[in-house]
Amino acid sequence: MTSVATTIIVLSSSLFTASLIKMFAPSGGTEKILRLIISMFVIICMVTCIRSVVSSVKISRDYVDSDIESSNIDIKNNVLKVTGDFMVEYTDKLLNSNGVNANKIKLTVDSDENDVINITELSIYLDKDDVYQKQQVAELLENDLNVTPSIIFED
Repeated sequence: MTSVATTIIVLSSSLFTASLIKMFAPSGGTEKILRLIISMFVIICMVTCIRSVVSSVKISRDYVDSDIESSNIDIKNNVLKVTGDFMVEYTDKLLNSNGVNANKIKLTVDSDENDVINITELSIYLDKDDVYQKQQVAELLENDLNVTPSIIFED
């Protein structure tokens, strides 16, 4: 049973009990004292119930906060993946526009504590016949992307 339902049940039963006591109590001098005792009983029940509801709401809120945090991590990972894919495509177009045909481009991105995305690794795979383009490719990528690439020659 939820804490709200429990609170409603406890308050209802305490008010019902208080009404029964007042109904069967003798009138006269003890009536004022009895009203005071019943009022204090009802107030204590209300405070106890409200306290339990508030504490259960805090637990639910902590649970929601952890869900939001894990959701933010998923979003961050997706942003890094999309950015990496875009940068691979951009690098390929940049090389093609300068007459260099890469066999494969491997690029790794990561973010720092300020969520700035940085290229941490860039590997360009070229044919062995394109050895003469190594300097051109290195300078082009250093100037445009501000990263020193690893250039690997394949058969």
